[in-house]
Amino acid sequence: MTGVVARRFTDGILRQATVERLSKHEYAITAPDSTAAMMEALSDEFSRRILGCAIKKGRTIGEIYVEQGIPPSTCYKRIKRLVESGVMVVERMIVPPTGKKYAVYRSTFSRLYVGWENGQLAARVTVNPEVAEKLENAWLAMLRKKSEGKVSPGALPK
Repeated sequence: MTGVVARRFTDGILRQATVERLSKHEYAITAPDSTAAMMEALSDEFSRRILGCAIKKGRTIGEIYVEQGIPPSTCYKRIKRLVESGVMVVERMIVPPTGKKYAVYRSTFSRLYVGWENGQLAARVTVNPEVAEKLENAWLAMLRKKSEGKVSPGALPK
């Protein structure tokens, strides 16, 4: 394994999970709650289609439901659950001249494998490189704010 580093993440499905860094963007995850959340996200056909269409390029909910043929209400519910679980993130917000905001969503992982190893659920993920860079920058910004006393210590990864 390359540069094995264990650390705790605070967002989504990696909340409270100890992960092992295998390479720059690849991680092994053995925490049962986190791997179960990943498995649940992959068990639904609509969720898999939503995640698949947003790997290479961010998409709005409208683009996703039209492109994938998913009922709009189902698409909204699934995306909300995927964002809450951490397998999808808001990449950016768009505010057109009309003033109505639109979120652009992106899959957090470009690869996600969940399996059964030695009697436990285990996962191996490859973080979407563009998403990883944005998350790392956000994390570093939080660290800077903490050092300036603007963020409570409990809000940061351990």
